[in-house]
Amino acid sequence: ARVLAADETERAQTFESYAQVFLTAKLEARSAEKMATKAVKERLPSIIDHLVAEQARWLELHDKLCACMVAESTEALLILALHVLETYRHLKAQLARLDYDDLIEAARRLIKEGTAWVLYKLDGGIDHVLIDEAQDTSPDQWDIVSSLADEFFAGESARPQPRTLFAVGDVKQSIYSFQGADPQSFTEMRARLSEQVP
Repeated sequence: ARVLAADETERAQTFESYAQVFLTAKLEARSAEKMATKAVKERLPSIIDHLVAEQARWLELHDKLCACMVAESTEALLILALHVLETYRHLKAQLARLDYDDLIEAARRLIKEGTAWVLYKLDGGIDHVLIDEAQDTSPDQWDIVSSLADEFFAGESARPQPRTLFAVGDVKQSIYSFQGADPQSFTEMRARLSEQVP
């Protein structure tokens, strides 16, 4: 009756106290028997039915409130992350610096979009590719390996000696998402290289 009679401000202030009727300290649903004392149950025999119905209504509301809090927190985190990333990009440009991902992307562009002369020089200077911890290799890194391996095993090479590619790794030991690691790419690349190598 107090809650229903209160205005919105007072309801908001007493909300947590009201919630304690229906939830335990661990935010789990309180058992029906513990929502009212023995004396209250004797005086109002139907009280448990009313409290259980209100608990169900409140738990549904609680789920919606939790979803709203998660949405608000996620929005705040995304705003912060975008600001941090933009500041980071600005500082890199200002200081003329590259990070690890920039180097991978630059190497990938050089190999995939480079001139015929660049590709020729690469083909003429590489005899062996070793990929250590291959299970933690990202799709962009595999793209670089793939481009090099395509040249290794396609027709005549600029080098007379045999070309080799050696990958060391176990997909069960992958640090998922580490620097973009993708165990699925590891499995697909292993199958592809097995078909390519003569």
